[in-house]
Formats: sequence, structure tokens, C-alpha cells
Amino acid sequence: MQKRINIPASFIFLKKGNLSILLREDYKDLIVINSEEDLKNLIKQNSSSHHFEGRRSHPSILLNNKQRVVIKKYYHGGLLGGVLRDLYVFGSRSFEELILTEEAQSCGIQTPKPLCAIHQSIFPFFYKAYLISLEVPGAQDLNSLLKEIGSDFSLKNLILKRKIIRSVAELIKKFHDHGFFHSDLQLKNILVSGEKTFIIDLDRSYRKTELSLNQKIKNILRLKRSIEKSKRVGLPVTRTDQMRFFLFYSEGDITTRDSLKKALRFYRLIYPLHRLGWIIKKLGT
Repeated sequence: MQKRINIPASFIFLKKGNLSILLREDYKDLIVINSEEDLKNLIKQNSSSHHFEGRRSHPSILLNNKQRVVIKKYYHGGLLGGVLRDLYVFGSRSFEELILTEEAQSCGIQTPKPLCAIHQSIFPFFYKAYLISLEVPGAQDLNSLLKEIGSDFSLKNLILKRKIIRSVAELIKKFHDHGFFHSDLQLKNILVSGEKTFIIDLDRSYRKTELSLNQKIKNILRLKRSIEKSKRVGLPVTRTDQMRFFLFYSEGDITTRDSLKKALRFYRLIYPLHRLGWIIKKLGT
């Protein structure tokens, strides 16, 4: 690690061989990692493990206190993914995400509780990274849930869909109002459990004293691209659903509402370029 880490108050820092570990203190007897072998065993040999499906498949294991945790291993996306895969250079991705997630939780933003970040040095300058968080019981990602309830046009599901849209809009507004910017705001990075919504995967995200309106809109348009991409493979989200989200997000704020309208008009002009990019990417896989 190349820079000093500010350890959150409820965490301890451990150094075990080539492993640097940031661990929530009240879980030190439940998550015991003293070596690379312990880390491998935790991921692969837990007999009660299953997998949580997000953008990648993450093992979900049962701790001795009967709580389930999700173990996220960091991988590069895009072109780097085919070359470096899970190897990173400099920094400490898992430590940074844990600290930012803990900060978001302290602001009352619903996100899975982080328990442990692991930085595994491989050789000079290279490392692998892991993040362990509490699993949200009964959660589905927003993409999967909308597919499930959107294909049933019963009154019950229409009401549920509207409640979820409002909840997501309020969650993202609160996230933005506290100065947080999500680097990959998309449907699979929002979880829903009952009528509660959670924002996940704060890797490469950041916090400022205050986000500008342009930064907030940029984040929301990233979510819209995710919706449009999923609609091409059958996601039952209507234009009315989307407008309802924008109205809930900008509720009572005329400046935000008008700026969103302008941004959406511009987005419609550049949308064909996004579609072309998706087609090219699909042809290349």
C-alpha cells in the first residue's frame, strides 16, 4: 500500500505475512485470517457456501454466529480484465471502498455493512483485494426484481413497483445530498429487500463536500443508460416509470427538475451512439 489509511473507529488493522487486513473489531473472533491459506479456506471450503449474483458471482458464507457474509474479490473490467484479471498496481481498492462505505452508513445511507477488507501483496507494487460485507437477507438486485414484478401487471405489483421507484429515488437523492458520487450507478448495484433499497459497490466512488448539480445529473444518466441497456433484453420499465423516478428525485426542487429535463433531451440525441457501442461490444464477445 502506497498511502496512509485512516482506520475507522470501529476497526482494527492487522498485518499477517503478505496480508494487510482491516477488520471490524467485534468480528475478530468470527473472521479469522492469519495466512493466504486461511483466506482460500474461507472462500472455497465453507460447506454452507452459495453464491450471490451481482455483476460477478461472489461467494456467500455462513459465519459461526449464523450471519451470512458476501466475499467480493476485485477484478478489472474492460480490456484490462483480459490482461491483469485480479491484479492491481498501487493503492488499496478494498480499504478505500470499506472506508467510504462505512462513511456512507454513518450518514444513514443504506448499504451492506462492511466487515473486513483484505490487501494481499503479490510482488512489488502488485496486489489482490477482497471485501467482506454482511449479506442483506432476501435481497435481489433491482434489475432482477423489476423483471420479476414487471411482467405481472396486477394492481399489487404496480403499487409495489411504484413504491420501489420512490425508494430508489430517495436513496440516490440522499446519497447525492451527502456528497457521494457512485462510479458505476446501475441497476445491479441497487439491492431491494422488502420495500428497503440498498446501494452497493462503492469501488472507485468518492465523496466531496458538495456535489454539483451536473455531477448529480451525470450519475443519474449513468443509471438511465443501465436501464436502456436492460430494456433491449426485455426489462419491463416504461417511460412513465422513468419519469416517475425523475419526479421523485427532484421533488420540490424546480432547478433540479428543469436541469434533468434538459439533460434527458440531450441524452435522447446521443442515445444512438450508446446503442452502437453496445452492438459493437456484443459482436466482439
